Amino acid sequence: MQQRLTLLFLLAFLAISHAKFGDFFNFGTFVDIAKDLNYPVEIHKITTQDGYILTFFRIQAKGQTSLKSGLPVIYLQHGFIDSSDTWIVNEESAAPGFRLANQGYDVWLGNSRGNKYSMEHVTLKNSNAKFWEFSWQHMAEFDLPAAFEYIHQHTNQQITYIGHSQGTTIMFAALSEQNPVIQKYLKKYIAFNPVAYVSKITSGPMLLMANSPLETVMKTFHINQFMPSEFLTSSFGSHFCKMFSNVCGDFLKLACGADPELDNYARSSFFMKHIPSGTSAQDAIHWKQLVKTARFTKFDFGGPENVKRYGRPTPPDYNLGNIKVPVYMFLGKYDTLVNDIDLQSLLRDLSGSVSVKYQIYSAGHMTFLWSKNDSFYFNDLLNILKK
Repeated sequence: MQQRLTLLFLLAFLAISHAKFGDFFNFGTFVDIAKDLNYPVEIHKITTQDGYILTFFRIQAKGQTSLKSGLPVIYLQHGFIDSSDTWIVNEESAAPGFRLANQGYDVWLGNSRGNKYSMEHVTLKNSNAKFWEFSWQHMAEFDLPAAFEYIHQHTNQQITYIGHSQGTTIMFAALSEQNPVIQKYLKKYIAFNPVAYVSKITSGPMLLMANSPLETVMKTFHINQFMPSEFLTSSFGSHFCKMFSNVCGDFLKLACGADPELDNYARSSFFMKHIPSGTSAQDAIHWKQLVKTARFTKFDFGGPENVKRYGRPTPPDYNLGNIKVPVYMFLGKYDTLVNDIDLQSLLRDLSGSVSVKYQIYSAGHMTFLWSKNDSFYFNDLLNILKK
């Protein structure tokens, strides 16, 4: 059964990379969802040093006629092939973005380059292959500092960063490089399902991707974009998940770890309208490289190009020992993307240089975002925020 599902996954992402099923806006944007639920919302465009134009959203407590200044700031950053939607698509009572806004926080929600909201560049069109020459390494180097600078300029506040999955990866990378902008404005770093080492993952689709000829396929078929939003936001994807919510829920279980007792399977049709949201093929290949090498390292461009970019034939590792800020980690024992052995490697590299606090919950990879009830962890989160 697992082999059949993983094979379907591979065929699906190859098929939908060129599919055009209609505009995802038919199923509601971030702004639509926030406004329908009576949350004040703003759209912000943030330009990175290398020219990508990122769309960020800003929300505050329900029922306000306008956004207030002077509130404590939280920046939420999504994971791989995801978007800002992931923080608000759950039931309102358990969606972290809305919950934090209603606790009195000024909530900013990011969108990484190349997802459905961040498809612009100052000079490149997204139809140009050069637009897609990036991975999470570039998000760490360019997207994060641009966001921190912009948010601080608009709020004059220090920033609490909450990342999920790849959203934690890019922060680990940026802090390893001791990015001065982030170090200047970061107040707290909270990591949901933190990911750095991934050599021991048990996720069927991710293992299939890691053991597939991904680079060859992408190059042969001239595919630069990976898992865009068009398929599951089509009427087919929506109706399929609505009729077979357990199938979609079980796919999430296979992909990243989930449990019908914890995760909101009944809402899977709505979740699957908003994920995947796209990234670059290079981003996916970077993850494949990490699985195969068991390292937390920069992108491997190949010997000659590595020498040109890094001054050495192999890509350098990120030195997690450089991280000096406290890290608060929320872990799920059913998470198939964060294996205990990989977690121990992360803790080993962080130890001695930084204060690390972590708690393991009965949760999968998306449970902190898509649970039936957030009471199992949300008070712990608030206690960290209020320290």
